[in-house]
Amino acid sequence: MTRDSFGLGCWAYGLAAPGSEEERSAAAVVREAYRRGVRHFDTAHGYGDGQSEAIVGAALAGLGDAEIATKSGLLPAQETRNAVERSRQRLQRDTIDLFYIHWPKRGVDARPMLAELEQARAAGLIRRIGVSNFSRKDLHRAAEVARVDVHQVGYNLLWRYPEREVLPYCRERDIAVFSYSSLAQGLLTGKMPRRPAFAPTDPRPNTVYYDAEVWPHIYAAVERMKEIAAAAGQPLHHLALQWLVESATVARVLVGARSIEQLHDNLAAFEQPAAVDARAQLQQISDDVHTHIPDVGNMFMYYP
Repeated sequence: MTRDSFGLGCWAYGLAAPGSEEERSAAAVVREAYRRGVRHFDTAHGYGDGQSEAIVGAALAGLGDAEIATKSGLLPAQETRNAVERSRQRLQRDTIDLFYIHWPKRGVDARPMLAELEQARAAGLIRRIGVSNFSRKDLHRAAEVARVDVHQVGYNLLWRYPEREVLPYCRERDIAVFSYSSLAQGLLTGKMPRRPAFAPTDPRPNTVYYDAEVWPHIYAAVERMKEIAAAAGQPLHHLALQWLVESATVARVLVGARSIEQLHDNLAAFEQPAAVDARAQLQQISDDVHTHIPDVGNMFMYYP
């Protein structure tokens, strides 16, 4: 296992009000991650309307070896350069290391924006182009006008549909795969009770995991996984992250952290030898539960 596989997901930092204690705490986590050897930081326009970008940019100002990735929604070509410029300002970077299209949109051609991103690359405004949540068909069309370097995809032990088409396509085309929702929005910590209660603003109940027909199978599978983890002497979330790293498909695993303690805990998964036998057992449980999870396009059942 290597810490190079770890990327800090910064979506939660967009929830911090400017000047608040939460903002200072978020900046401290980013700086501690850098101090501990993390070099990839993932943010987006949509995380707090640019607030996450501003926090990450300020925390990493002057640290040229820190790689910052950001994302924009799918935009008309004429709006793309302005979006890149706004990110450059918030991130305090002359050149953005990696710029993604966050989601495809039904009935909207992504190629004009991708072509404009290639122009931005030629102008030295971005280094790499990424897409997120694209299908194989979307990726194929994107290749007509741009070199896509990275595909960021929701992928974990409880959501493996990308293995059907997207991951093989990326291997064939030498597109790096970065995983997000690597712990299934916390399910793979093993801390969710049989009857979870959520705040009214919590988006998690809208995911496929909590569908009435699916949740009993998810809960049972995670309970079985916890037994495997206990026998291996490691926390379940460590084994789940190791499963991604050892898959030989995922180049970088994105994991969030709201506190320095949580950051240290997540990093620990990348600082120990992988438990090979336990990983194989988790794979079998994952295979079994996946037969009960419908292919609804994406785990969030979000269709912009």
